Amino acid sequence: MKELGIKVRAETYALATRPLLRIILATFFGTPSPLIDSIAQHIPSPESFDVARKYTGPLQGPIPDAIRTCDSEGPLMMHIIKNYPSEDESGFLSFGRIYSGKIKVGQTVRVLGEGYSADDEEDCTICDVESLVVSAGRYYIPVTEAVAGMCVLIGGLRTEKCSTVTGMDEENVYIFRNVEIPQPVFKVAIEPQNPTELPKMLEGLRKISATYVGAHTRVNLVRIPPQKVVLIV
Repeated sequence: MKELGIKVRAETYALATRPLLRIILATFFGTPSPLIDSIAQHIPSPESFDVARKYTGPLQGPIPDAIRTCDSEGPLMMHIIKNYPSEDESGFLSFGRIYSGKIKVGQTVRVLGEGYSADDEEDCTICDVESLVVSAGRYYIPVTEAVAGMCVLIGGLRTEKCSTVTGMDEENVYIFRNVEIPQPVFKVAIEPQNPTELPKMLEGLRKISATYVGAHTRVNLVRIPPQKVVLIV
């Protein structure tokens, strides 16, 4: 501040960090800030670049136009990129960003998997939104509605890794591109010491596969002696 010639009153230094920074930046840039105004007026929204890079469908039409303008009143289009275990470990919270439209607690949505296409709609699951949570550092803030531009955690979705969430009435929907993840660099073969605990191990591997995007699991049933099962992960 001394090098930049910024001077504030002595009692200002007793303020909390955020109000102190607000006063310092306002003193340096002026109020209203010409820097912030210039950014808002002249730098284009990043959504205009994300359409071609992330959306697999045509670049013209109601859905890509809504994504491009981050329109909260447009069709619901959300990209899920990761799953987190819920606090009670009974399920998962799906984390993603809303690119257009809005989503509410209790709303029925379609979850489109990586294999979904206009010609093959088999990889589609209908789910009810049980909860919406905004992550703020170490705190989770429950909300009843989230709109375009927000990143939220959704409870109640049955999704594997990357997926696209859309409304029940949207037509001609294409999925978002998968997050580019490097191929696994090593492979581990595991087996349960007690064969009767195989279902528990399979459930644990399923949770690992759903939580960590870079993990891939494959089950090979190999009878080395009888009743011995080897799983390759």
